[in-house]
Amino acid sequence: MVLYISVLAGIISLTVYFSNKSTAESNEMTANYNQLQNSYEILSKNHSQLTDQVNRLNNTITRKWCPDGWTRFGCSCYFKGEERKTWYDSRTYCQQKGADLVIINSKAEQEFIKEFNKNGESWIGLQYKQISVQWTYDWEWVDGSPLTQPFWGTGLPNNYQSYAVCCDYGGKWKQDYYDYYNNWICEK
Repeated sequence: MVLYISVLAGIISLTVYFSNKSTAESNEMTANYNQLQNSYEILSKNHSQLTDQVNRLNNTITRKWCPDGWTRFGCSCYFKGEERKTWYDSRTYCQQKGADLVIINSKAEQEFIKEFNKNGESWIGLQYKQISVQWTYDWEWVDGSPLTQPFWGTGLPNNYQSYAVCCDYGGKWKQDYYDYYNNWICEK
């Protein structure tokens, strides 16, 4: 009987011990959970505030990046002149605005210009000009760089005379004389 009581006392002691230990662990886990929940709520609030701040800054940058009346694409701003000017007068206008006639460097930029230029033919910054005293001509952008990726219309270009280039209604390039009147596209 003494043995039975001793075993029973041992079982009760172990039950109380493990119950207390389990309660302590449960309390610790509950405290950790509550602390994590608090941290999560604080981080969520901070994330939301930072996201709002980033959106406000992006809107500010986008608005300030390009002047009024200009459109941003990539890292450049574009302006389409709706009146008609010669190639030289168009270029002068762009330069007075701190820009130059557009230089198209990629297919993505060409696609943008195609959409940007839906209502009329517009001068771009490409010309067929004399590059040496021996009357050698080549296609050159207004910044002096050579043409590397063309987007000509069918049957073009004609490399026999000094020409400037405009973008037609469909986005294809065509040659015109410098003194013809077209819209124009500036880039800065």
